[in-house]
Amino acid sequence: MKGLLRSASGRLTASPNEAGVVVKVLREDIRRRVLSMGSTGKSSEMELDYYLRFQFYDKQEKPLMEEQTIELSREYFNDQLAILAKESEEMMIRKEIYKQAARMVMSLAQVAVEKPTR
Repeated sequence: MKGLLRSASGRLTASPNEAGVVVKVLREDIRRRVLSMGSTGKSSEMELDYYLRFQFYDKQEKPLMEEQTIELSREYFNDQLAILAKESEEMMIRKEIYKQAARMVMSLAQVAVEKPTR
């Protein structure tokens, strides 16, 4: 997640005291599941499901907003004749999911920082 936040214009600090907003990841999970099978009994269509639950805090560890959840899903065709190419495709899909999630976290972080305090 650190590298992804950097790529989404985030700046990581050595200490929470230096940060404008602290992101605490409460749960992160990615799962792969079969959507359909071919006549040979092998998977022909797959789905990647990504789940991220997190919360933003300020330097004093006060929550800036409620817990947030991001859920992303991608489907892809699993060609059994090109297994190596499909593994590479799955890795690219995973990277794209992570990048999209990081961009969403950064957008929400900006909202959390700009949100007026109560």
